[in-house]
Amino acid sequence: MDDAQALYREGVLALKEQHDAARARQLLTQSLKLNPNNELAWWWLAQATDDPKRKLQCMDLLLKINPNNENALNLRAK
Repeated sequence: MDDAQALYREGVLALKEQHDAARARQLLTQSLKLNPNNELAWWWLAQATDDPKRKLQCMDLLLKINPNNENALNLRAK
């Protein structure tokens, strides 16, 4: 497993199991620096932030990778 994937998994676990959004953001951001084309990492980074502008940026970047991602399209519409 590469570093980007390991950081991604740790970030998701930090958010889902530890409810530590700050740690999740840190890990997911590091993961995305190594692999900016991970649409799931963009999704989880959006979930880990309370800032509406930042959520929107994450969804825009995710939609550049996969313009048909229904979850991202729905979240962006809100």
